[in-house]
Amino acid sequence: MSTPRLIIAASEHCPDLLYATGFFAPDPFLFLEKNGKRTLLLNDLEIDRGRSQARVDEVIAESEISKRLPKPTLFTEIVFRFLKDQKVRKALVPASFPLGLAHEFTKAGIQLIPQSGLFWKEREFKTDTELKLMRRALLITETGLARAMEVLRASEIGRRNRLSWAGKTLTSEILRAEIDSAILHVGGQPAHTIVAGGNQACDPHERGHGPLHAHSLIILDIFPRDALTGYFGDMTRTVLRGKATDTQRRLWETVRKAQELALKEMKPGTDGGKLHDAVKDYFTLSGYPTELRDGRQTGFFHGTGHGLGLEIHEEPRFSKTIFRPGQVITVEPGLYYPGIGGVRIEDVVTLTKTGIRMLSKLNATKLINDMEEIFELIKAFNRLKEKIVELICKIDLLLKSTGSCEQSAPAIHYLPNDYVDEEGACSILHICPRTLAYLRAEGSIPYIKKGRRIQYMVGDVYLYLEQIKLRIKD
Repeated sequence: MSTPRLIIAASEHCPDLLYATGFFAPDPFLFLEKNGKRTLLLNDLEIDRGRSQARVDEVIAESEISKRLPKPTLFTEIVFRFLKDQKVRKALVPASFPLGLAHEFTKAGIQLIPQSGLFWKEREFKTDTELKLMRRALLITETGLARAMEVLRASEIGRRNRLSWAGKTLTSEILRAEIDSAILHVGGQPAHTIVAGGNQACDPHERGHGPLHAHSLIILDIFPRDALTGYFGDMTRTVLRGKATDTQRRLWETVRKAQELALKEMKPGTDGGKLHDAVKDYFTLSGYPTELRDGRQTGFFHGTGHGLGLEIHEEPRFSKTIFRPGQVITVEPGLYYPGIGGVRIEDVVTLTKTGIRMLSKLNATKLINDMEEIFELIKAFNRLKEKIVELICKIDLLLKSTGSCEQSAPAIHYLPNDYVDEEGACSILHICPRTLAYLRAEGSIPYIKKGRRIQYMVGDVYLYLEQIKLRIKD
C-alpha cells in the first residue's frame, strides 16, 4: 500500500496542487490522494465551484467536518479530524510544505515525509494536451512581443537619439506597459516583463528603466502566465530601432548561431551539460569569452535554458539533464558586454522521439529591425515611381484594350509604405496576377518574389525588400 500524498496550499501559487486538481483557488485548501482516490477539503465559499471544476473523486466541505467539533474551530483542527477520519498517520508532502504547519502536524502525531524535486514526477514530461496549453501560453507571449515591435516601429528618433512615441519619450516603463496591456487583453497575466536597453541589458534580469535610445540593442524578455490554465510562456528577442553597428550585428548574429547550434544538437540522449559547454566554447572561439571585466561578469554567464510549464523555471535543468521525449525546455543563449550591449534570443521546444519540435513561432531571423535602412530603401524605390507609373499606365491600357483586365480594376496600385512586419518585410505593391505575369514576361520586373500571403490582402504580391530588384526598360 503506497503512502498517502498530502498538499495544503493555494493552488494559485502551488503548481503541484494545480497540476493534481486543475482547480484555481486563492486560499489554501487540502488535497489528499490515498489508495488512488483523490479528495479535496474546501471551505463553503469554494465548494460548488470545486465540485464542478476540480479533477478529483470527492469534494468535502469543511463545514461537514467542523459541525462535529467544538466551536470556534481552527483550520488545523478541521484538517486533523478529516485525516483521522481517513486513517492517515503518515503522508508524503512537497518540500515547500509550510514549516509552521508541519510543526503542528508533528504535535498531532502525524508524520510528514517531504519529497524533494517535483512532487509529481510526470510533470516533467508533457502530454499532448499540455503541449496545446503551452502553445496557447506562447501565443499570448508572442502577442506581447508583437506589440513591442509595433510600438518600436512607430517610434521616432529625437534629440540625443532618444526614442519618442505618441508625443512623449519612449521609456522602458511605457513599452512594458504596452506589452503587458496586450497580454492582458488576450488572457495572460504579465509579471516582471523585461525591456532593457543599452548597458542595462548586460544584467540579464534587469527589468529596464528610463528612456530607450535609437541605435541601441534592446532585450525584450516576456514570460506571462495563461490566466485560464496556469501554464507559462517564455520568449526573448533582441531588437534595435535605428542603425546597427557592425559590432552589434556580429554580437547578435553570434548569439543566433549559438542557438541554432543548440537546437540542432538537442535530441533524446543528448547530455544537456555537454551541450551547454559546447555553446560556451562556441562563444569563446568566436571571440566572446566569459570573464570578469572591471568587476562585472561579461560573456555568457547563465544557463542555456530551463524547463517550462506550470512554473517559469521548473525541472529539468538544461545542464543537469539527459534529454528525454516530452520535456519542454527553453533555449536562450546570450552575450553581454557593457559598451556594446546585451543580446539574448529565447525559444521554447519540446523533445520528440527523434529530435525537437518548436513551440514558439515568432521569427527571429531578422530581429535587428534596421528601420532607417528600410525607409531608405523605400525612398529609393519611390524615386523610381515616375518611370514605373509610366510603364504601368501603358500596360494598364494594353490589358484593358485586349480585355485581359477588368475595366474597373487598376492593374497596379501602391500600398502604404509604413507596413513592416516582424521579419523586416515591407508591402509595396498590389499587382493583379495578369499584370504581374506580363511584367515578368517583358522582363521589366524579373526579380519580384511572391512571399507569404496576408489574410486581408489575398492575391497580393508581398515584396521582401531584400529581394526587390527593379530593372526598368527604356
